[in-house]
Amino acid sequence: MKRKQSQGNGNPSQIPATKQGTPPPSQPEIETVMDLIHVGEDNENNRAISSDLEKNEVAPFSKKKKKSKVWDDFQLIEAHLNDDGLERGKCKYCGTTYICEGKYGTSNMKRHLSKCFARVNRNPVQMMLSNSGKLVRKIDQETFKELCALVVIEHSYPFSWVEHKAVRSLMKYLNEDVKPICRNTVKNCCLKIHQRERDRIKQLLKKVSRRICLTCDMWTSAFTQGYLCLTAHFLGDEWNLHSLILNFLHVPPPHTARILFKQVYELLKEWSIESKIFSITLDNARCNDNMQEALRNQLNLERPLLSSGDYFHIRCSAHILNLIVQEGLKVIDDSVRKLRDGIKYITATEGRMLNFEECAKRASCDLSKGLWLDCRLWLDCPTRWNSTHKMLERAVIYKDVFASFELDDENFKWTLDEEEWKRVGRICELLQPFSEISTLFSGSKYPTSNLYFKHVWKIELCLLENIKCGDIYIRDMATSMKAKFEKYWDSYSLILAFAIILDPRYKLSFVTYCYKILNEETYTAKVNHVTDKLYQLYNEYVMEGSKLESTNNATMPTTTVTEVVGNKDRLMEGFENFDMEKVHTSQLRQYLEEGRQPHRQPLDILEFWKQNERRLPDLARMARDILSIPITTVASESAFSMGGHVLTKLRGSLLPENAEALITTRTWLNGFQKEGDNTATGHAEDEVLGYEYQVSGCSAVANN
Repeated sequence: MKRKQSQGNGNPSQIPATKQGTPPPSQPEIETVMDLIHVGEDNENNRAISSDLEKNEVAPFSKKKKKSKVWDDFQLIEAHLNDDGLERGKCKYCGTTYICEGKYGTSNMKRHLSKCFARVNRNPVQMMLSNSGKLVRKIDQETFKELCALVVIEHSYPFSWVEHKAVRSLMKYLNEDVKPICRNTVKNCCLKIHQRERDRIKQLLKKVSRRICLTCDMWTSAFTQGYLCLTAHFLGDEWNLHSLILNFLHVPPPHTARILFKQVYELLKEWSIESKIFSITLDNARCNDNMQEALRNQLNLERPLLSSGDYFHIRCSAHILNLIVQEGLKVIDDSVRKLRDGIKYITATEGRMLNFEECAKRASCDLSKGLWLDCRLWLDCPTRWNSTHKMLERAVIYKDVFASFELDDENFKWTLDEEEWKRVGRICELLQPFSEISTLFSGSKYPTSNLYFKHVWKIELCLLENIKCGDIYIRDMATSMKAKFEKYWDSYSLILAFAIILDPRYKLSFVTYCYKILNEETYTAKVNHVTDKLYQLYNEYVMEGSKLESTNNATMPTTTVTEVVGNKDRLMEGFENFDMEKVHTSQLRQYLEEGRQPHRQPLDILEFWKQNERRLPDLARMARDILSIPITTVASESAFSMGGHVLTKLRGSLLPENAEALITTRTWLNGFQKEGDNTATGHAEDEVLGYEYQVSGCSAVANN
């Protein structure tokens, strides 16, 4: 009955080939997208009918099921289809046939696979005959599973995407032999990849010969769950910068300093790096201050930190910048409020935005600057100072357009007079250095510790200059910001002052110059303090290098007089160390006395120390540790940005451990940011949380 039904249907694609050499049946014609979606179901039905036909036709000639693995690469040709009446196997790659019945077996076919040219050279496309007789790519099911898991990891898709009807139809259309997988399969594959990458990262950390710097921060998800992000930063043997998210761990409340300390310490022990820690960068929460103190004491008990941990705690520079500017914006005047309310009124409806666009076309203002600003209005988020700066910067370009818009819309009552526009311009000038420095500090692909001293010094000079400004509003704003600056950066950071000394374009002379510009009465004492601390830290690296050298020498079997003299020769060890100390100290002195490189010349500081590592070994070890210090928690912020794409309100059932696996594995495979992808950076433009509206008419005017 089934055979008659298929013949009555008249569809040639449902009739299996009965003779060797019969051309493969054509695919059913697809006219619409919905036909494409259902083609997978039709192929399944066709395949079932064809299977029944084959059973009815070849049943008298069928034998037991073929169990050899060789049949993965060969297609069985039944005996009744061959002239000699013997079963044959046909290679799916080159079409060669071999007798496989009785005494012949499968040995010939196995030998053929090892030398089959089409199979050995099947890259980049491995082809085989599909069930319907078409020449298609051979599917490796394990590779297919891993690729599906990588899609989930890289693009933050839900596990269930592999079960979507349209996705499965697409897979069937691309290859009929694909075996669809379920959400649990792809989840298990993601966890398998995570464990494999975790083992690789652990081996990488085990091989790190120098110290590791940390950043740590807390984040709250859309479901009010607290997550702790721990990242590691270090310079490899080739002087390349590594930044890795170690953990993205769910931490139930309360988030006290004691609990956070225990969590961080346990994570360090899991990665076996508790004896390699150099510093930890945190924001300015009081809880973090207490946490780092407990962690420092614990690490000092096991293996003393350098200088007993005096340089262990680094405050996030981006967070301090935010506190300083927010303090200044507290005294914001009516001109900024009026401008914010005016932009809010314009962007409230599409009709007003179109009207503003027409006014921009008629305006005779200079819009040449609008090209690099993308010609967009911007409504700020009052809690984000950089969005306020961008709002003012954009609005100044369109000040004449605002006046024209007021003439067209009688309800618009937020036009600024000339004096108010001048004040807005001065506020932009005050905030501009902070914006540039914040962007510079937020880099994750280059060392930032050597940037700290120079730009913090520039900020202080900017504030001192604006305190003397004739505009009382700007003067009050700068005074408030200077008070907050002195709270956190009055003495700067010693370890980060060392970083710019290790930059051959600046060295100690730049630190002296900066302190002298700020205060000629106190600069000598400050420079002497920095110099003394620098030499103290350097001497620790000298002693450490001596111990490494003596350890290496101890592994070499030698016979010396000390073996005979015994304990009496220990009296001379102090003299040897004293002489060695003089030799090593000259490395630092030699570096400081050498001429500086031009400070305007671009320099890869890591490449410089890589080239001078053999000449100045002890100093290079110190530079490797100091230059790896991150001065911001931008790495954690990047992880939080990715966490926001994974832990959405539509994925409330995602377990915290699965979320951690997806986020950490993504960074291990692709880094913090992939080219052309903004979702992996915490400082992308959309993170400013402002509202932009592009004025297309302005672009037309500017291009004319």
